[in-house]
Amino acid sequence: LLKSQEDVIEKGGTMRLGAEKIIINENTKLYEAYKQKEIFERFRHRYHIQERFIDDKAKENGLIISSRNESGEIINSIELDRKDHWIVGTQFHPEFKSRPYAPSKVYYNFINACVIYKNKRKRNLVSDS
Repeated sequence: LLKSQEDVIEKGGTMRLGAEKIIINENTKLYEAYKQKEIFERFRHRYHIQERFIDDKAKENGLIISSRNESGEIINSIELDRKDHWIVGTQFHPEFKSRPYAPSKVYYNFINACVIYKNKRKRNLVSDS
């Protein structure tokens, strides 16, 4: 729970719903997808990633906090720093804003990274034969 929620006994109405501003850290895969520092995305959850549970070992192994809410209190996305992989986890729901001919930037970049990875593997398999 957030500090502001610790004394809440009734859990009704504590869900984070609707569009909220997200501040994206530069030099992240998420920033690469959106190409801007501030975005609005929609949320529907009541759980948060608590920074106090992210230890130095996780960060040493490539865990990056890639975005937060406007106050900086809530982590909105994390990613793993892996050269050949696109590993991004978000608390928001990019699918809520996706349309058939206007996919979410997160999904677009993820699918694009999958295609690039597949083609790279295919070339490696052919060259190993």
